[in-house]
Amino acid sequence: MFPLINKRETGIRLRQIIDRLGFSARDVQEYLGLGCVQSVYRWLDGHSMPTVDNLYALSELFQMPMDEIVCGNRAPLGVSSAAASGMQDTPVHVYSGKKAA
Repeated sequence: MFPLINKRETGIRLRQIIDRLGFSARDVQEYLGLGCVQSVYRWLDGHSMPTVDNLYALSELFQMPMDEIVCGNRAPLGVSSAAASGMQDTPVHVYSGKKAA
């Protein structure tokens, strides 16, 4: 299955995060330097999505990874098909021949 972002569910999650942290749509608009608050409301209503740059900035504002903000149809990170099948993940340095610092 090709991973897709669910704009509606992402908007619901954004609204929950903003409410839980005590921010307003206007606070988010001002933090991101957006021209008007309507952009934020369009995200919250699921009509559009923040740009990757705005998601990155929101993750900093909310102190959480971008992946916790965005809702989609893929399995949660950390549950790889290898892990699901009982195989352990192999560190990248094993494949590259370099040791991690």
